[in-house]
Amino acid sequence: MHSLSKNRYIDALFKTILVAAIFHLLLLLVYTFTTRIWTNLNIFNIIDINLFFGQVVEGVASFILSWFFILIIYLLVFKLLTSSNDKKS
Repeated sequence: MHSLSKNRYIDALFKTILVAAIFHLLLLLVYTFTTRIWTNLNIFNIIDINLFFGQVVEGVASFILSWFFILIIYLLVFKLLTSSNDKKS
């Protein structure tokens, strides 16, 4: 597996956080499909942003906006924090 950091301890921490996040999302998916409560997959609900902005996790528009928000974050991380492997040495 590729290193996420040069420091072994930080690399282990990053990978632990990644595994925990993946496991958390899998549990949310199973719970959502069994209960049919789709608000569980609202990213704003997952990160508890409603603690700051009240009723932001309610409605279809909020659900779509939350996943658009994640797409924007993904694109920023992809563009700014990753390098392409196409570079020739």
